[in-house]
Amino acid sequence: MQLNQLPFIGAALPGGLYAGVSFNPDDQQLYAVVLADAKPPELFSWADAQAWAKGLEIDGLADFKVPDRLQSLLLFHTLHDQFEKAWHWTSTQYSDADYAWCQYFNDGSQYPNGKSYEGRVRAVRLIPITA
Repeated sequence: MQLNQLPFIGAALPGGLYAGVSFNPDDQQLYAVVLADAKPPELFSWADAQAWAKGLEIDGLADFKVPDRLQSLLLFHTLHDQFEKAWHWTSTQYSDADYAWCQYFNDGSQYPNGKSYEGRVRAVRLIPITA
């Protein structure tokens, strides 16, 4: 996707809704974040949430994942109306290996929760952005 061709927030893209741009410091890459058109009817442990997102296939696309902390914060600020007002898993692990970060969609805060707890999850796909 070209930087000068980014759609409006909330625009439909293959697999879901455009949420905005995220930067990955590991690969120094900008990504368009797309919120998947899938809401699981059940709650998941952290590991099961990761597996659920990885197993998604929407519009022939199978490159979904649980959003990390920064992507989850972006989703809170741009597409919060697409989420239940409760906490959702992120893919970011906490410093204690038994915990991972969660995004609260009622007030925007983030806290660690035990990975064995069952919580909500949504998935995103990341589209590399070129200049």
